[in-house]
Amino acid sequence: MFTLISSLSKSFSYCGENALRSIRMSIKNLASLSRDEVKNLFSSIDTILTDCDGVLWLHMKILPGAPDVLNKFREMGKRVFYITNNNVITREEFCVKCDKLGFTSTKDDVLTTSYLTACYLHDIGFKKKVYVVGTSGISRELSRLGIRSFGVGPDPLISDVATLVMKDFKLDPDVGAVIVGFDEYISYPKILKAASYLNHPDCLFIATNTDERGPSFINDCVIPAHDWKLCCLIAFRSLKT
Repeated sequence: MFTLISSLSKSFSYCGENALRSIRMSIKNLASLSRDEVKNLFSSIDTILTDCDGVLWLHMKILPGAPDVLNKFREMGKRVFYITNNNVITREEFCVKCDKLGFTSTKDDVLTTSYLTACYLHDIGFKKKVYVVGTSGISRELSRLGIRSFGVGPDPLISDVATLVMKDFKLDPDVGAVIVGFDEYISYPKILKAASYLNHPDCLFIATNTDERGPSFINDCVIPAHDWKLCCLIAFRSLKT
């Protein structure tokens, strides 16, 4: 089983074809609307969903006018949700970042894929361990809901693959899920362990998102995300007998 926990702001898979067609037909350039049309539009909206990186900010650089717009929506009585597939930090840490950048938020306004992943496992009554190819943002959200996990942090290849497999390799029989997110410490041992756990048919395979590259504020710098790791593991799982 492969499950993708993806940002709501980037997915319209729950909309039917007719609904999507209606959305496309109703899209307008706000700058072209009259004052009354703008007033009527915002009067009809109760809830705002917004992505974050590249929409409100880029790392710690605020995009012009973003805090003023979001905070004005709150003054107007609108509910604002921050939707992000950033799995590096917890919701509380996300709120700290919002505060530093001038955005009003509480943790109940924040939906991250690490939090949603933890909620998903909790809701299905998951009782086993999780092998995490990702960051402590994932493991901490899991821990808060009583879900055991391991794998976060460096796991380098100490000598060679033969030594890893013949001497150092050992699977935990209590692992029932593999979660894959952004991992700056990705290594061959981590891919090997994740693929080996996923070789068991009952092991859940969960991805926090499928970004191919991360946002960068430095010209000519490409920041690989983790879609390539997913491709590897999906390929391994599809080839198993």
